[in-house]
Amino acid sequence: MKQNTQSAIQKSAGDAVVAGKHGAPLISDAKLAALHAAMLRATGKASAGKAAASRATGSAPARIKFPAVFAALLADLAPHDRVTADIPLDLEPFALGNPLEVSPAVATSLALGMAQHQPGSLVIAFIRPNRLDVNNFRRTLRLAAEHRIPILYVLLPAPAAPSAFDWSARAILENVPCIPVDAHDAVALYRVAQETMQRARIQGGPTLIDCKQVQISRGDSNSVARMEAHLRRKGLLPPALSLASRNNISSRSRLA
Repeated sequence: MKQNTQSAIQKSAGDAVVAGKHGAPLISDAKLAALHAAMLRATGKASAGKAAASRATGSAPARIKFPAVFAALLADLAPHDRVTADIPLDLEPFALGNPLEVSPAVATSLALGMAQHQPGSLVIAFIRPNRLDVNNFRRTLRLAAEHRIPILYVLLPAPAAPSAFDWSARAILENVPCIPVDAHDAVALYRVAQETMQRARIQGGPTLIDCKQVQISRGDSNSVARMEAHLRRKGLLPPALSLASRNNISSRSRLA
């Protein structure tokens, strides 16, 4: 079982790296454009017309930290899927409203009930690692694996220093596949989301997606600019609209 789990981790992580580094045609042009648009809404970089409308109404554009994570993970939700978070989140830019604010354990119970009454549904649970109780989350992972509960645990980058606890190793011990992925690489994130959501829907059980904040060069943490660099290389973004042309940022994935 552990060997199979490790194989799944290696395959998914490898696919994510290929998607990020080599721009393999794993995602349609229309989906790439949709991800870019969602990231712009999440960071408040709307079109000039929408920005003027916001100023006229006195409403400030929404800004979400780690827009690539939310744009990629929420892109293919079905109407019966649910989103939870252990912190307050405003997902209005993604037309989802506010997620249910509950602990990972409660989110897991919700996913179990949904699996029994709505086969094919799943729960995406956004989690801050520094808010987790180690022992409680270990038990939650074990329960989810034993019952093949359709849930994706998404560890958001910690606001300060990374968590000292190695959740990747712990998840493997609990028979839950764990996939580390660059929190600023929308292409790699979307590919991971595709595979893990499909797995969850066919009763393959939970997955832990460990979003890492990795910055190799100056400006590398600008998710929108990196996405635009990818779009521009594919000829999908007019040069005048490209942030990447001004910042010289690569959209390649940084994580293996």
